[in-house]
Amino acid sequence: MERFLSPYVYVGYHCNNNCIFCSESDQEYLARIGGPIPAEQVKSDLKKIKEVYNSVSFMGREPTIRKDLPELVEYAKNLGFESINIASNGRIFAYEDYVKKLIKSGVTQFGMSFYSSIPEHYDEQAGVKGGYDQAVQGIRNVIKNKPSHVSFLVNIPLNNKNVGDLEETIKFLLSFGVKEINILFIEPLSKKSNTKEIVGRMSELGNKAAAIAVKYGGEAKFWLNEFLPCALKPEFRDLFFNCLEKNVNKVRIPLCEKCKYNDRCDGVLSTYIELYGEEEFNLDD
Repeated sequence: MERFLSPYVYVGYHCNNNCIFCSESDQEYLARIGGPIPAEQVKSDLKKIKEVYNSVSFMGREPTIRKDLPELVEYAKNLGFESINIASNGRIFAYEDYVKKLIKSGVTQFGMSFYSSIPEHYDEQAGVKGGYDQAVQGIRNVIKNKPSHVSFLVNIPLNNKNVGDLEETIKFLLSFGVKEINILFIEPLSKKSNTKEIVGRMSELGNKAAAIAVKYGGEAKFWLNEFLPCALKPEFRDLFFNCLEKNVNKVRIPLCEKCKYNDRCDGVLSTYIELYGEEEFNLDD
């Protein structure tokens, strides 16, 4: 197995958003020197992933830009993947026929990012005008057309500029019938995101998000993605979900040696430690 093989397949580096928090924005140079990753390379990657995993997520940076995405999804289905996810900003889901085509091709989960229930805040986060309207229509189309075996996970990339909208955003999503919500910690991995203006202190954002998740836990399933257990209060730590996408910038700190989550947590990003240090992390009960 390759050292950092994970159940994610990257299909390109282009995006139709210009998100202010994008942790992959430094990859723009790759987009300038070439188009989408060749289909044969994507298929080869899918074969390698299938040797280890029964699930796969299509990523990078906005996979729905690819015209051949439904065909690649169908290829993954024919390889025998039990779970096939599309990780998207969801703007193209505003086109109902496209949603239907993806479902027919074999998608078993739509993973859609949603930044705020306040239109102007959403568009500011996305870096495009009109993105909010397309995203909301996309939510409607997925909810309307997905069969019961297809799940719909909404990702909220939480940062200092949208954390104040979080509870209202969750209530808004629940009003559509969204049942799976992943609150994602923005990682300081690019020139855009590696700043305190965007990336909040993990313990502050994480515990606020966890309290809201618990409050509405009877209406949907919640995860806190990349909010480390040692940054959360003890009663919130089981909400922690470690991203399966491996990152070579993560390091272990002394606290890791006695953490019961050690086997499913890869550690702390070195870039985060450079921003905020290690003082907030603890395992006190």
